[in-house]
Amino acid sequence: MKATLLNFLSLLLLVLLTGATAQAQGSRPDKPGRQEIQAYYQANVLPVVRQQRQKLETQLAADDKAQLATYRKELHDLRQRRQGLVQSLKAAGTPKAPCSDPCPEAAVAGATLS
Repeated sequence: MKATLLNFLSLLLLVLLTGATAQAQGSRPDKPGRQEIQAYYQANVLPVVRQQRQKLETQLAADDKAQLATYRKELHDLRQRRQGLVQSLKAAGTPKAPCSDPCPEAAVAGATLS
């Protein structure tokens, strides 16, 4: 039970850290306050999370550390695959994301079907 909880917490911290770095690296449209939030997050949140992760890792058993290393390797591989897919989509000229609003074509098609 304790090992499972430690695995879960360490994996959760890892996901939080990787999500934070992915957000920091991503290019998003500048919204008001976005830079301030990012600066606060990097100055106040990330150091605390890293410190807690390091404290947790010193308490882990050897098999838990091995499992954590496996999770990190899998995450690294998934990131590499994602990066390759994104590059291939960019090369193919595929748009970043589908339109978030109802597409005009869908509205027209829906109107003609009824």
